[in-house]
Amino acid sequence: MARGPLRMWAIVASAVGVVLVVIAALGIAFAPRDKPGIYLSNGGTTPTSSSIVTTTGGHRSSTTVHARRPAHRGKKPMRREKKPVRRASRPAHRAVTVNLVPMSVRIPSVGVSSPLVPLGLNPDHTLQVPTDYSVAGWYIYRPVPGRRGPAVIAGHVDSVSGPGAFYRLKDVPIGAPIEVSRSDGSVAVFTVTAKEEHSKNAFPTNRVYGPTPEAVLRLITCGGAFNYSTRHYEDNIIVFAKLLKITR
Repeated sequence: MARGPLRMWAIVASAVGVVLVVIAALGIAFAPRDKPGIYLSNGGTTPTSSSIVTTTGGHRSSTTVHARRPAHRGKKPMRREKKPVRRASRPAHRAVTVNLVPMSVRIPSVGVSSPLVPLGLNPDHTLQVPTDYSVAGWYIYRPVPGRRGPAVIAGHVDSVSGPGAFYRLKDVPIGAPIEVSRSDGSVAVFTVTAKEEHSKNAFPTNRVYGPTPEAVLRLITCGGAFNYSTRHYEDNIIVFAKLLKITR
């Protein structure tokens, strides 16, 4: 008489197993699939000049040469820039909720000066970008610049109306200072240790967003050749810097 109930429980267990397998398959099929790197959509003249980006310091040395667009001339329209889409490391914890926040960034050597806006994640886990092309943004799921870990600041390279906040990021020399003003009146001063150009299909996610034992900074924008088929730049410019001091 006990075989009847046992057989019924076996049938129920098998049915539950089938349902779980179906749910798992649907979860994989509809999971967001973001692309690495920053993607822009612009239009303009054919790039003719080249940009040499070197890497030194604590990172592997390399020199890469990529074509980039010529300097802006007259009233000729510049490439239209679309919102960058870059794979951001998913937060393991909540966004930074301390009172201290970065307010602005300055790179005196190349004339960069911009207020900072907070950047989070889009629903598809891509990094949000500033709506104003002349303003850079701080990624809130990484440390405040000057605190231990990799602070991340991103900005546009250009738009149809002119250069973006990080248009000259590609020209920053190794050893140059970067100043990040903070809400408590202090300034975190960093020194550039490396400048690299990477294909968006080979964005160094772990090196940019991964944990570090010291306070470091990463600045990111677009660079390289402009692809007229895909309507975006093909590379990212990434500046790596380490904390030098905090002044008040």
